[in-house]
Amino acid sequence: MCGSVILVNAEEQYSSGQSGFLQSHPDVTYFLLVIILGSIFFTPWILESSGFIGLGISIPFILLGGLTPTFGALLAARLSHGPGGIRQLLSSFRRSGFPKIWLIVSFLLPVIIALVSVFSWILLGGAYDFTSIGLAMFIPFLIQSLIMNVWEEIGWRGFALPALQRRYSALFSAFVIGIFWSLWHWPHLAVLDSHMLDNYGNVLIFIGVTITSSIVYTWLYNSTKGNLAIPWLFHAMTNSIFPLFFYSGVSGLIAPYMLLVFTILAMALIIIYKPTTLSSSEKVLFE
Repeated sequence: MCGSVILVNAEEQYSSGQSGFLQSHPDVTYFLLVIILGSIFFTPWILESSGFIGLGISIPFILLGGLTPTFGALLAARLSHGPGGIRQLLSSFRRSGFPKIWLIVSFLLPVIIALVSVFSWILLGGAYDFTSIGLAMFIPFLIQSLIMNVWEEIGWRGFALPALQRRYSALFSAFVIGIFWSLWHWPHLAVLDSHMLDNYGNVLIFIGVTITSSIVYTWLYNSTKGNLAIPWLFHAMTNSIFPLFFYSGVSGLIAPYMLLVFTILAMALIIIYKPTTLSSSEKVLFE
């Protein structure tokens, strides 16, 4: 198929009697599963933060909630493509044939975005204390993020993105994922004294960052032939570097500048690589 890379071709392995909505709309199946499951598992966290249930009860549910993008991807892949869908989904980490410089890009780009955001804030009169950057916490943050963020990437980029790209452009697919990715995070914003809300300042900035960063993730994913290790590393680096540079007290003030940086970067990628693929490679499909 011109302009695309086939990530999964599992339909031949699946019974023809399973045809129908699930096979023709695996993206819809995934979004329904991940939003419903995420809402169910994260609800005890909201109740605990408001004092309706005892402290500590929500911890296992929060952990399960973080796994729901993977749960949704595995279920949607199995329902729509049979057992071969799950095998091919999990094999995405082993895809090869792309320059390994993308590992460096995914590692350094979050650092550059954070620094540009900070210096934009400073140039426009913001007060910033560089001594408050806790660099000693980088390695612990990175290890924690690598463990936590992989479950999101299996779902959002491993399944949802290539499923959407079967029918839509890379840009539109990235936009749709940004919307549902934001919606999946609603419990993080609804809990009492939400750290995520403090970090972003308001919900609109969070949604804007999620959508524009989704375009960046799509660029990384399609540029590396659908290798999940690249967006996974980018995600982990983002969640490790940003807390260091956007420390408590300034994070909400710098967040609009981070949104500006992500927006400019996303626009540049759209102009350079075009909406169809958002990369110099073909877009990756889940078929």
